[in-house]
Amino acid sequence: MILAAIGLQLRSLHSQVQDAQAQRDALTAQVQAQEQENAALAADIAEGATEDKMKEIAQEELGLISPNQRVFSVGN
Repeated sequence: MILAAIGLQLRSLHSQVQDAQAQRDALTAQVQAQEQENAALAADIAEGATEDKMKEIAQEELGLISPNQRVFSVGN
């Protein structure tokens, strides 16, 4: 009877360890992605505000275009 209880406890602990390892792996992937994003932002900061970067931000974030640009909207 005691051996059966110990066996059940071991199975439960093994399952918990596997879950913790899976969670660790997921968090490691998130940390790596965040580190890459931080490195890219640090590179942008080190580079400074170039004219090309400001134009890119104006287009992507604000939807602005240059006077000589044409924008085509493709609808469904």
